[in-house]
Amino acid sequence: MIFNILLGNHDLTPDNLGGLSKLTQYMEMVLGQCGHEVVVSLQDMRADGINLIFENFLHEKFRSDITALKQAHDLKIGVIATELIVDGKMPYARSGFSRPENIIEERTRQCALMLEKLDFVWCFLKRTVDSYSTIAKICHFFPIGSIAEQAPDYLKSPKDIDVVFFGKATPFRSQIIEAIRQLGINIFAFGAGFPSGHIDEYLLGNILRRTKVGLSLSFEKYDGPEQGVDPRFASCFRVKQMLDSGVCIVSETMPFDNPYAPYMVSCAPDQIAAQVQQLLTNGQWDTLGREFAQKFKTEMSASALCRPVIDATLKAMNACKF
Repeated sequence: MIFNILLGNHDLTPDNLGGLSKLTQYMEMVLGQCGHEVVVSLQDMRADGINLIFENFLHEKFRSDITALKQAHDLKIGVIATELIVDGKMPYARSGFSRPENIIEERTRQCALMLEKLDFVWCFLKRTVDSYSTIAKICHFFPIGSIAEQAPDYLKSPKDIDVVFFGKATPFRSQIIEAIRQLGINIFAFGAGFPSGHIDEYLLGNILRRTKVGLSLSFEKYDGPEQGVDPRFASCFRVKQMLDSGVCIVSETMPFDNPYAPYMVSCAPDQIAAQVQQLLTNGQWDTLGREFAQKFKTEMSASALCRPVIDATLKAMNACKF
């Protein structure tokens, strides 16, 4: 089967391209490992395969164009839902994005409307499956697993960065980062809102090879049921990149949407700084980093996890397998 990954519904700014390139590369590699051919396009839809769209239906013209093309040519179109959706809402919309919260609400509303018209949706998070399974014709969890990528032997770097965090700066994250820094630990934080800003993917690879401990932190603190929906989840690609690089991950405990819990050290947010210090002091960051990386590679093979999802989707669509 040919899969056509369409990117033209996104604003292709340098910041957006960084995230989109990671997503696109992952999907291309997984689909290829499962025996399918992949094309990446900006605007061109294909009638001889399945068109895949990363969720973003804010642009009215794009919505009307693909709806008309599907009706006129019986195009097959699937959606990749990358964000956490619970009861039709994005629970971290206030802190997870630079855009106003009302724009995020419109984004989720339009996505739900489009899912009723299109063929299927693959979701990176299980709670999103729960939300969209009542709307979409076909809805599956599409895991982010290991592609078994390894840096070439000639890429060697010293382990001279104690701790790394990459992602958007929020008050909750900054508080934990500062607590670690107060212990005299060398920590490098980058991403939107941090002084270093975004880092090029090539530089990120080098940074991770130099890193001992990486942090997995939610956008905001969760104070219990009185706060409403629990907004915590593991950032799939951030965790994958760290595990692929052999980084020992320390995470706040996440009760939902964290299939990577067996491959990280988890604790309460107020214990993270002390946990990081202990790992760096006793040298366990090295042993655990290697152990977790190998287990992730063995137990969460992307092709083994995703092949049944792809096959079930094609069967449900009455499409022919490759």
